[in-house]
Amino acid sequence: FAETPEQLYELIQAQNFKEAQIVAHTLKGLAATLEADKLSMAARELENALSEGNTANLDNLLDNLRIELSPAVEAAKSVAVKKKTGETTEIQFQDADPEQARRHLHELKELIRSNNYRARKYLEDHKGIIASPDNINEIESACKALEELDYPRAMKILETL
Repeated sequence: FAETPEQLYELIQAQNFKEAQIVAHTLKGLAATLEADKLSMAARELENALSEGNTANLDNLLDNLRIELSPAVEAAKSVAVKKKTGETTEIQFQDADPEQARRHLHELKELIRSNNYRARKYLEDHKGIIASPDNINEIESACKALEELDYPRAMKILETL
């Protein structure tokens, strides 16, 4: 979907508004599924303008979509690269107090309960606080589950901690 803004631009220039509306609608749904809220909103605004025949502001809406799409594409690439290369990262255990680790684990579980795509990044960022030598295998399994967007399996793993 990285090429979507260019595709939309070409469709709009050709005044193929119905097809552009379908592309915007598809992107809106994908973004909503991945919980890329700003991207979903930008796609919805473009879709609505196209469906209403409101073509005066399409350039601005398309620019906004392009801005919001960039971080979502980068996030998707990071997942794809890790899967493709089988990349593993060395965990640096941090001396976190148990309460801090519990808070981060609680926040992570809340993200997972809502099937929030940001759960993977949150665990990556806080792995050193949440993980310990005793639970490292479970944390790594939860990371793998989140990379596969398998939220129920990730939650089941984390509930054992």
